[in-house]
Amino acid sequence: MTLVQDAWNHKIVRRLGLARMIRSVGTGAMWPFIALYFSVDLQLPLYITGMIFSVYFAIGIIAQPVSGLLADFLGRKPTMVLASFIYVAVSSALFVAGFLHCSAIIISALFVCFALPSAIEYPAMNAMVSDLSPETGKSHAFSTFRTIFNIGWIIGPLFGVFFFDLGFSLIFLLNVITSIVSLLLILIFIDESNSFRRQRGRKINGQRFKLDRLIIIFGSGVFFLSLLAGQFQTSLPIFSAHSILSNPALYGYVYAANGMTVVVSQPVINRLMRRFSDMQSMVLGVIFYIIGYGAVAFTGSLPQLILDMVIITTGENLTAPAENSVISSYSSRDKTGRYMAFKSAMWGTGSMVGPSAGLLFLYGFKYSGLLTWSSISLFGVAAIVAFLLFASGMKRHVKHIYVNLKVHEDF
Repeated sequence: MTLVQDAWNHKIVRRLGLARMIRSVGTGAMWPFIALYFSVDLQLPLYITGMIFSVYFAIGIIAQPVSGLLADFLGRKPTMVLASFIYVAVSSALFVAGFLHCSAIIISALFVCFALPSAIEYPAMNAMVSDLSPETGKSHAFSTFRTIFNIGWIIGPLFGVFFFDLGFSLIFLLNVITSIVSLLLILIFIDESNSFRRQRGRKINGQRFKLDRLIIIFGSGVFFLSLLAGQFQTSLPIFSAHSILSNPALYGYVYAANGMTVVVSQPVINRLMRRFSDMQSMVLGVIFYIIGYGAVAFTGSLPQLILDMVIITTGENLTAPAENSVISSYSSRDKTGRYMAFKSAMWGTGSMVGPSAGLLFLYGFKYSGLLTWSSISLFGVAAIVAFLLFASGMKRHVKHIYVNLKVHEDF
């Protein structure tokens, strides 16, 4: 691949990051407060709030097999366009429902529909980043993409802080606007001529797709990591509102710290981790997650909570690019979308179970910080075990290939 081609590929990756960044402004304004919106504004019990999030992620899991096939057979860009249209439709319906003060059932049902476009878009967008990055630079490409779109997670929560007290329907309106702008950017500025486009003349039903044992082990690690990582969307804001913050709206600043940490520290972490493997980065990242969530048990103020989020986000910075790089490197180009979909399905499964598990810990331990967050941290221990098993299996797999090649050369 020439230097000119590399530069062009990075240009498209940045455009993808920009399109997702715009929409992240809307989702970033909503996610820090949606659990509080259900439990405080709509006055739903904790277990119902947990069930809503579980259903949300369940829909994403169900959609993953189809989304992977769409990315591999329909093409990366058409799949992203389809997802963007659904984003616009769901955001518009939520805004109307919120503005008209519809029942909690209607608003909850529309919210869980957000999972569908997210599940459709994720494999296609990450597969395109993989297509447009050199074989030896995939982790860097994913980090660049992630750094750009997380700027939206700095801006969005700040909008959320402002809109939270004015009315949640304004946050839904912001999602409508950002979804439309993101769709236009994808339609106009994303060129997939150098990406893996639709496989013409192939029948989807005729394709046999089989996951091997190693990737299933890696997926189980992703599942446990998701159980741990997703707590800052549900358990952490509710615990903070109950035990740490005097005003729940202040949690928006914690979310903004998450986005800021990604944008500022991701390039630095990339340079520091160049000498290490993706799996070493994954294990170290999980350790940071455990430390960050464990520290919440001893937190009593907003500055301390922001510091905890910086530690948690450092774990995110170490694991997020590495997990996509592992899948991208492990899979052949014509199956990248489906492998990404499998990884996303495992993440979604953990995200489905995680909110209910975390909120049950909160309820069962009566908001005891030490008992709640030490129990949640055990998910991270299980993730580390799975990743170490995957790394060990990969070493044996590579050694087996080397031995077979050596035997072939001898003949």
